[in-house]
Amino acid sequence: MHKRYLLFYLLIFTIPIIALILSYLYYDIPYLYTAQNLKVKAIHSSKVVSSVDTNNPLAGNIYICDSKNNRIIEVNPQKQIVWQMTGIEDPDDVQVYAENRLIVNQEDYSRVVEINTTTQSIVWSYGHLGSPGSQAGYLGEYVDDSFRLPNGNTVITDDVNMRVIAVNKLDQIVWQYGHTLQRSTNPGYLDAPNDAMPLPDGSILITSISNHMAIDVSMATNNILWEVNIPQVYPSDAVTLPNGNILSTDWVYPGLVEEITKQGKVVWSYQPTGANALNHPSSTQLLPNGNYLIVDDHNDRVFVINPKTGATLWQYGQTGVAGNGFDQLNDPSGVALATPMESPAFVQ
Repeated sequence: MHKRYLLFYLLIFTIPIIALILSYLYYDIPYLYTAQNLKVKAIHSSKVVSSVDTNNPLAGNIYICDSKNNRIIEVNPQKQIVWQMTGIEDPDDVQVYAENRLIVNQEDYSRVVEINTTTQSIVWSYGHLGSPGSQAGYLGEYVDDSFRLPNGNTVITDDVNMRVIAVNKLDQIVWQYGHTLQRSTNPGYLDAPNDAMPLPDGSILITSISNHMAIDVSMATNNILWEVNIPQVYPSDAVTLPNGNILSTDWVYPGLVEEITKQGKVVWSYQPTGANALNHPSSTQLLPNGNYLIVDDHNDRVFVINPKTGATLWQYGQTGVAGNGFDQLNDPSGVALATPMESPAFVQ
Protein backbone atom coordinates (compact mmCIF):
# COMPACT_ATOMS: atom_id res chain seq x y z
CA MET A 1 0.00 0.00 0.00
CA HIS A 2 1.27 3.51 -0.82
CA LYS A 3 2.56 5.38 2.21
CA ARG A 4 0.16 8.27 1.79
CA TYR A 5 -2.83 5.89 1.75
CA LEU A 6 -1.45 4.09 4.80
CA LEU A 7 -1.17 7.44 6.62
CA PHE A 8 -4.73 8.29 5.58
CA TYR A 9 -6.18 5.08 7.01
CA LEU A 10 -4.16 5.40 10.20
CA LEU A 11 -5.60 8.86 10.76
CA ILE A 12 -9.13 7.64 10.01
CA PHE A 13 -8.92 4.95 12.70
CA THR A 14 -6.82 6.68 15.37
CA ILE A 15 -8.43 10.13 15.55
CA PRO A 16 -11.86 8.83 16.77
CA ILE A 17 -10.17 6.63 19.37
CA ILE A 18 -8.10 9.53 20.70
CA ALA A 19 -11.19 11.76 20.76
CA LEU A 20 -13.15 9.11 22.68
CA ILE A 21 -10.41 8.74 25.30
CA LEU A 22 -10.16 12.50 25.75
CA SER A 23 -13.93 12.83 26.12
CA TYR A 24 -14.02 10.17 28.83
CA LEU A 25 -11.30 11.97 30.72
CA TYR A 26 -12.71 15.46 30.31
CA TYR A 27 -16.46 15.00 30.40
CA ASP A 28 -16.67 11.92 32.65
CA ILE A 29 -18.86 10.11 30.12
CA PRO A 30 -20.81 7.16 31.53
CA TYR A 31 -18.80 4.06 32.11
CA LEU A 32 -19.45 0.39 32.70
CA TYR A 33 -16.84 -1.18 34.93
CA THR A 34 -16.89 -4.91 35.33
CA ALA A 35 -14.62 -7.36 37.06
CA GLN A 36 -14.99 -10.77 38.56
CA ASN A 37 -17.93 -10.82 41.01
CA LEU A 38 -18.53 -7.10 40.51
CA LYS A 39 -21.14 -5.11 38.66
CA VAL A 40 -20.96 -1.34 38.73
CA LYS A 41 -22.89 0.66 36.18
CA ALA A 42 -23.03 4.38 35.65
CA ILE A 43 -25.71 4.90 33.04
CA HIS A 44 -24.93 8.58 32.79
CA SER A 45 -22.64 10.89 34.66
CA SER A 46 -24.36 12.42 37.65
CA LYS A 47 -21.35 14.06 39.27
CA VAL A 48 -22.35 12.99 42.79
CA VAL A 49 -18.84 13.62 44.02
CA SER A 50 -15.86 15.24 42.35
CA SER A 51 -13.38 12.84 43.91
CA VAL A 52 -13.10 9.95 46.31
CA ASP A 53 -10.52 9.33 49.01
CA THR A 54 -8.89 5.93 48.73
CA ASN A 55 -6.21 6.68 51.34
CA ASN A 56 -8.71 7.43 54.11
CA PRO A 57 -11.75 5.40 53.03
CA LEU A 58 -13.75 5.58 56.26
CA ALA A 59 -13.28 9.28 57.12
CA GLY A 60 -13.33 8.67 60.87
CA ASN A 61 -14.86 6.36 63.48
CA ILE A 62 -18.31 4.85 63.00
CA TYR A 63 -21.01 3.51 65.28
CA ILE A 64 -22.48 0.13 64.27
CA CYS A 65 -25.75 -1.38 65.44
CA ASP A 66 -24.72 -5.01 65.88
CA SER A 67 -28.30 -6.21 66.11
CA LYS A 68 -28.12 -9.90 66.93
CA ASN A 69 -25.26 -9.32 69.35
CA ASN A 70 -27.48 -6.79 71.19
CA ARG A 71 -24.80 -4.15 71.23
CA ILE A 72 -23.72 -0.84 69.74
CA ILE A 73 -20.02 -0.45 69.01
CA GLU A 74 -17.78 2.40 67.92
CA VAL A 75 -15.06 1.24 65.56
CA ASN A 76 -12.05 3.17 64.28
CA PRO A 77 -10.48 2.75 60.82
CA GLN A 78 -8.00 0.26 62.33
CA LYS A 79 -10.97 -1.98 63.27
CA GLN A 80 -10.52 -1.43 66.98
CA ILE A 81 -13.62 -1.19 69.18
CA VAL A 82 -13.08 2.03 71.11
CA TRP A 83 -16.52 2.10 72.78
CA GLN A 84 -19.43 -0.26 73.16
CA MET A 85 -22.70 -0.69 74.99
CA THR A 86 -24.17 -4.13 75.41
CA GLY A 87 -27.59 -5.27 76.55
CA ILE A 88 -29.47 -3.15 73.99
CA GLU A 89 -31.96 -5.54 72.45
CA ASP A 90 -31.99 -5.47 68.63
CA PRO A 91 -30.52 -2.01 67.95
CA ASP A 92 -31.50 -1.18 64.40
CA ASP A 93 -30.36 2.34 63.49
CA VAL A 94 -28.24 4.92 65.23
CA GLN A 95 -27.95 8.69 64.98
CA VAL A 96 -25.29 10.82 66.64
CA TYR A 97 -26.99 14.12 67.39
CA ALA A 98 -24.69 15.56 70.07
CA GLU A 99 -21.19 14.95 71.35
CA ASN A 100 -22.15 12.19 73.76
CA ARG A 101 -25.72 11.37 72.69
CA LEU A 102 -27.10 8.63 70.45
CA ILE A 103 -30.65 8.01 69.26
CA VAL A 104 -31.32 4.31 68.66
CA ASN A 105 -34.45 2.41 67.65
CA GLN A 106 -34.91 -1.16 68.87
CA GLU A 107 -36.73 -2.55 65.86
CA ASP A 108 -38.34 -5.74 67.15
CA TYR A 109 -38.76 -4.37 70.67
CA SER A 110 -41.02 -1.39 69.93
CA ARG A 111 -38.85 1.26 71.55
CA VAL A 112 -36.62 4.25 70.78
CA VAL A 113 -33.92 5.26 73.26
CA GLU A 114 -31.54 8.13 73.85
CA ILE A 115 -28.16 6.97 75.11
CA ASN A 116 -25.53 8.92 77.03
CA THR A 117 -22.28 7.44 75.70
CA THR A 118 -20.23 8.78 78.63
CA THR A 119 -22.30 7.02 81.29
CA GLN A 120 -23.52 4.21 78.96
CA SER A 121 -27.03 4.79 80.19
CA ILE A 122 -30.48 5.29 78.67
CA VAL A 123 -31.59 8.83 79.51
CA TRP A 124 -34.88 8.91 77.55
CA SER A 125 -37.12 6.42 75.80
CA TYR A 126 -40.38 6.26 73.89
CA GLY A 127 -42.40 3.09 73.60
CA HIS A 128 -42.59 0.07 75.87
CA LEU A 129 -39.85 -2.54 75.56
CA GLY A 130 -41.27 -5.70 74.00
CA SER A 131 -44.86 -4.47 74.23
CA PRO A 132 -46.12 -3.23 70.85
CA GLY A 133 -49.23 -1.12 70.51
CA SER A 134 -50.78 1.89 68.82
CA GLN A 135 -52.19 3.77 71.80
CA ALA A 136 -50.53 6.83 73.33
CA GLY A 137 -46.94 6.15 74.35
CA TYR A 138 -46.67 2.90 72.37
CA LEU A 139 -45.03 1.90 69.11
CA GLY A 140 -45.78 -0.99 66.78
CA GLU A 141 -43.98 -4.29 66.45
CA TYR A 142 -41.38 -2.97 64.00
CA VAL A 143 -39.77 0.40 64.63
CA ASP A 144 -37.64 0.99 61.57
CA ASP A 145 -35.87 4.30 62.19
CA SER A 146 -35.56 7.27 64.51
CA PHE A 147 -33.96 10.68 64.25
CA ARG A 148 -33.59 13.62 66.65
CA LEU A 149 -34.44 16.98 65.10
CA PRO A 150 -32.60 20.21 65.98
CA ASN A 151 -35.69 21.39 67.93
CA GLY A 152 -35.42 18.38 70.27
CA ASN A 153 -38.31 16.35 68.84
CA THR A 154 -37.68 12.80 67.68
CA VAL A 155 -38.97 11.47 64.36
CA ILE A 156 -39.93 7.77 64.50
CA THR A 157 -40.85 5.42 61.65
CA ASP A 158 -43.64 3.30 63.13
CA ASP A 159 -43.89 0.64 60.40
CA VAL A 160 -46.75 -1.64 61.45
CA ASN A 161 -48.83 1.31 62.66
CA MET A 162 -48.51 2.84 59.15
CA ARG A 163 -47.27 6.19 60.36
CA VAL A 164 -44.29 8.44 60.87
CA ILE A 165 -44.51 10.52 64.05
CA ALA A 166 -42.55 13.20 65.86
CA VAL A 167 -42.61 13.12 69.64
CA ASN A 168 -41.32 15.67 72.15
CA LYS A 169 -39.48 15.07 75.40
CA LEU A 170 -42.84 14.88 77.20
CA ASP A 171 -43.73 11.85 75.05
CA GLN A 172 -46.42 13.79 73.21
CA ILE A 173 -47.00 13.21 69.50
CA VAL A 174 -46.58 16.68 67.97
CA TRP A 175 -46.63 15.65 64.32
CA GLN A 176 -47.84 12.67 62.31
CA TYR A 177 -47.97 11.58 58.69
CA GLY A 178 -50.12 8.58 57.91
CA HIS A 179 -53.26 7.34 59.61
CA THR A 180 -52.65 4.93 62.47
CA LEU A 181 -53.23 1.30 61.41
CA GLN A 182 -54.75 2.41 58.09
CA ARG A 183 -52.77 1.12 55.14
CA SER A 184 -53.21 2.95 51.85
CA THR A 185 -51.29 4.46 48.93
CA ASN A 186 -53.51 7.56 48.88
CA PRO A 187 -52.05 10.97 49.80
CA GLY A 188 -51.84 11.39 53.56
CA TYR A 189 -51.55 7.63 54.12
CA LEU A 190 -48.61 5.25 54.22
CA ASP A 191 -48.07 1.68 53.10
CA ALA A 192 -45.36 0.06 55.26
CA PRO A 193 -42.97 2.99 55.83
CA ASN A 194 -39.37 1.88 56.14
CA ASP A 195 -37.48 5.06 56.90
CA ALA A 196 -37.99 8.78 57.51
CA MET A 197 -35.02 11.03 56.92
CA PRO A 198 -35.17 14.75 57.80
CA LEU A 199 -33.91 16.96 54.96
CA PRO A 200 -32.08 20.28 55.29
CA ASP A 201 -35.18 22.29 54.29
CA GLY A 202 -37.16 20.87 57.22
CA SER A 203 -39.17 18.33 55.24
CA ILE A 204 -39.10 14.55 55.71
CA LEU A 205 -38.10 11.96 53.08
CA ILE A 206 -40.16 8.81 53.71
CA THR A 207 -39.35 5.47 52.10
CA SER A 208 -42.45 3.33 51.52
CA ILE A 209 -41.86 -0.37 50.96
CA SER A 210 -45.08 -1.73 49.49
CA ASN A 211 -45.70 0.96 46.91
CA HIS A 212 -41.98 1.30 46.11
CA MET A 213 -41.70 5.04 46.55
CA ALA A 214 -39.83 7.82 48.28
CA ILE A 215 -41.95 10.84 49.18
CA ASP A 216 -40.85 14.23 50.46
CA VAL A 217 -43.39 15.53 52.96
CA SER A 218 -43.60 19.05 54.40
CA MET A 219 -43.75 18.93 58.19
CA ALA A 220 -45.50 22.29 58.16
CA THR A 221 -48.42 21.36 55.89
CA ASN A 222 -48.22 17.54 55.46
CA ASN A 223 -48.31 18.15 51.71
CA ILE A 224 -46.24 15.94 49.42
CA LEU A 225 -43.55 18.17 47.88
CA TRP A 226 -42.35 15.53 45.44
CA GLU A 227 -42.25 11.78 45.07
CA VAL A 228 -40.29 9.26 43.05
CA ASN A 229 -40.90 5.65 42.09
CA ILE A 230 -38.12 3.32 43.21
CA PRO A 231 -37.74 0.28 40.90
CA GLN A 232 -36.74 -2.10 43.69
CA VAL A 233 -38.33 -5.10 45.38
CA TYR A 234 -37.82 -3.77 48.93
CA PRO A 235 -36.56 -0.17 48.90
CA SER A 236 -34.78 0.65 52.14
CA ASP A 237 -33.50 3.87 53.72
CA ALA A 238 -33.57 6.18 50.70
CA VAL A 239 -31.46 9.32 51.13
CA THR A 240 -30.90 12.39 49.01
CA LEU A 241 -27.59 13.17 47.33
CA PRO A 242 -26.12 16.65 46.81
CA ASN A 243 -27.17 16.57 43.13
CA GLY A 244 -30.83 16.03 44.12
CA ASN A 245 -30.99 12.36 43.19
CA ILE A 246 -32.01 9.52 45.51
CA LEU A 247 -29.74 6.75 46.79
CA SER A 248 -31.78 3.65 47.66
CA THR A 249 -30.79 0.18 48.86
CA ASP A 250 -32.76 -2.95 47.92
CA TRP A 251 -33.18 -5.21 50.97
CA VAL A 252 -33.26 -8.53 49.10
CA TYR A 253 -30.90 -11.28 48.03
CA PRO A 254 -29.04 -10.57 45.88
CA GLY A 255 -29.26 -6.92 46.88
CA LEU A 256 -28.25 -3.77 45.09
CA VAL A 257 -27.75 -0.04 45.54
CA GLU A 258 -29.07 2.46 43.01
CA GLU A 259 -28.94 6.18 42.37
CA ILE A 260 -32.27 7.34 40.97
CA THR A 261 -33.36 10.69 39.59
CA LYS A 262 -36.60 12.33 40.71
CA GLN A 263 -38.01 11.20 37.37
CA GLY A 264 -37.40 7.57 38.39
CA LYS A 265 -34.44 6.94 36.08
CA VAL A 266 -31.63 4.75 37.42
CA VAL A 267 -28.32 6.46 36.67
CA TRP A 268 -25.92 4.37 38.78
CA SER A 269 -26.05 0.91 40.31
CA TYR A 270 -23.89 -1.41 42.37
CA GLN A 271 -24.67 -5.12 42.39
CA PRO A 272 -21.78 -7.50 43.02
CA THR A 273 -22.44 -11.13 42.19
CA GLY A 274 -21.23 -14.55 43.25
CA ALA A 275 -19.55 -14.82 46.64
CA ASN A 276 -19.64 -11.04 47.04
CA ALA A 277 -23.36 -10.64 46.35
CA LEU A 278 -25.17 -8.38 48.80
CA ASN A 279 -27.45 -10.26 51.19
CA HIS A 280 -30.30 -8.03 52.38
CA PRO A 281 -28.36 -4.76 52.59
CA SER A 282 -30.34 -2.17 54.53
CA SER A 283 -28.66 1.18 53.90
CA THR A 284 -26.02 3.09 51.98
CA GLN A 285 -24.53 6.41 53.04
CA LEU A 286 -22.48 8.94 51.14
CA LEU A 287 -19.45 9.75 53.26
CA PRO A 288 -17.94 13.25 53.31
CA ASN A 289 -14.89 11.93 51.42
CA GLY A 290 -17.03 10.71 48.49
CA ASN A 291 -17.05 7.00 49.33
CA TYR A 292 -20.17 4.92 50.04
CA LEU A 293 -20.69 3.09 53.34
CA ILE A 294 -22.93 0.02 52.91
CA VAL A 295 -24.58 -2.12 55.60
CA ASP A 296 -24.84 -5.70 54.30
CA ASP A 297 -27.01 -7.15 57.05
CA HIS A 298 -27.18 -10.88 56.41
CA ASN A 299 -23.55 -10.99 55.26
CA ASP A 300 -22.55 -9.74 58.73
CA ARG A 301 -20.49 -6.82 57.45
CA VAL A 302 -20.32 -3.09 56.82
CA PHE A 303 -17.97 -1.90 54.12
CA VAL A 304 -16.83 1.09 52.11
CA ILE A 305 -16.67 1.24 48.32
CA ASN A 306 -15.37 3.65 45.75
CA PRO A 307 -18.54 4.48 43.80
CA LYS A 308 -16.62 5.18 40.59
CA THR A 309 -14.95 1.76 40.43
CA GLY A 310 -16.91 -0.39 42.88
CA ALA A 311 -13.71 -1.40 44.62
CA THR A 312 -14.01 -2.31 48.31
CA LEU A 313 -11.74 0.01 50.30
CA TRP A 314 -12.51 -1.04 53.89
CA GLN A 315 -14.64 -3.64 55.67
CA TYR A 316 -15.60 -4.53 59.21
CA GLY A 317 -17.03 -8.01 59.74
CA GLN A 318 -16.20 -11.21 57.93
CA THR A 319 -18.47 -11.86 54.98
CA GLY A 320 -21.10 -14.44 55.91
CA VAL A 321 -19.48 -15.27 59.25
CA ALA A 322 -21.52 -14.21 62.28
CA GLY A 323 -19.72 -13.67 65.57
CA ASN A 324 -18.81 -11.22 68.33
CA GLY A 325 -15.03 -11.46 68.30
CA PHE A 326 -12.47 -9.24 66.63
CA ASP A 327 -13.68 -7.98 63.25
CA GLN A 328 -16.99 -9.82 63.63
CA LEU A 329 -20.65 -8.79 63.53
CA ASN A 330 -23.97 -10.58 63.71
CA ASP A 331 -26.61 -9.12 61.39
CA PRO A 332 -25.67 -5.43 61.60
CA SER A 333 -28.40 -3.03 60.54
CA GLY A 334 -27.37 0.58 61.08
CA VAL A 335 -24.30 2.80 61.04
CA ALA A 336 -23.42 6.43 61.67
CA LEU A 337 -20.29 8.51 61.59
CA ALA A 338 -19.17 9.35 65.11
CA THR A 339 -19.74 13.05 64.45
CA PRO A 340 -22.89 14.92 65.51
CA MET A 341 -25.46 15.41 62.72
CA GLU A 342 -23.17 13.84 60.13
CA SER A 343 -25.90 12.27 58.06
CA PRO A 344 -26.55 11.95 54.30
CA ALA A 345 -29.38 14.42 54.69
CA PHE A 346 -26.98 17.07 55.93
CA VAL A 347 -24.06 16.43 53.57
CA GLN A 348 -24.29 19.22 51.01
